[in-house]
Amino acid sequence: MKIFSIIVTYNPDWLAVNQLVEQLYSSGVYSVIADNSDDHVECKTLNAQYCNLISLGENIGIASAQNRGLDYCLENYADIVVFFDQDSVISNDFISKLVEPIINQNENIVAPTFVDADKGFVYPIVSVSKFGFRTKIIPNVSSLPFHTNTAISSGTAVRASIFNIVGHMKDDLFIDYVDTEWCLRCQKSGFEVFILPNNQMIHSIGDKSFNLFGFTVPVHSPYRRYYRVRNSFEMMKMKHIPILLGLREVAFSLIHQLLLVITQKGRRKVYIKFALLGIWHGLKGIKGKLELREK
Repeated sequence: MKIFSIIVTYNPDWLAVNQLVEQLYSSGVYSVIADNSDDHVECKTLNAQYCNLISLGENIGIASAQNRGLDYCLENYADIVVFFDQDSVISNDFISKLVEPIINQNENIVAPTFVDADKGFVYPIVSVSKFGFRTKIIPNVSSLPFHTNTAISSGTAVRASIFNIVGHMKDDLFIDYVDTEWCLRCQKSGFEVFILPNNQMIHSIGDKSFNLFGFTVPVHSPYRRYYRVRNSFEMMKMKHIPILLGLREVAFSLIHQLLLVITQKGRRKVYIKFALLGIWHGLKGIKGKLELREK
């Protein structure tokens, strides 16, 4: 059973990446690093025996980087592919727990649960009905495993043959909704995500966050928010995305943007600028990397 991991990086802490690579190798996993950094720095800490480094030379987006890594895995006859971020933190038995349902229970996509790196809360698992209504499930370590239809890509293991049926990630989304779109595309083909509540992984989201009426609001850069707004409109156009979910994502992305405009003093104008650009490009169907479109 050949297990590969894909780690997407962008100007990372290479010592931390190397630690993850070595930990994965000790669990029988060979890593493929798809590096989106604009200026590649020679990574002397990385052991070529444990991983393959693909230097992309520029930021081509998380979807395209994952796809480049995925091509390598499939060309080298991977049986299982596991996705990670550059700051992923896992336990020593994480991989063995994660892949067991694929090897022994005929599952195809398996995901852990996530604990916030800063605040320690468990991220809810979201299930989407065929009409587009969302249900949040907050698991604990004693909860039984269950199926759902969306998951964060980081930490998720996939039977490699699934990609031949469902396809790769959508390059033109660049970032944001990449994992949601792919998971819902999987569901359309009859594949659900198997959640393991007793297999937790540390995860962080946003540059920072603030609390509002009991909700944690992540703060991303104005540039990153552009993709969130733009791609929410793109989601509405996809046949495998329930229309109510698409409408919800558009509404919530705009509400989120308004909250950032109100709270992020000194950056209000740039948040407004990128929000308007995201709306315009979303309506016009402009996709891909923003810089390429704006030159």
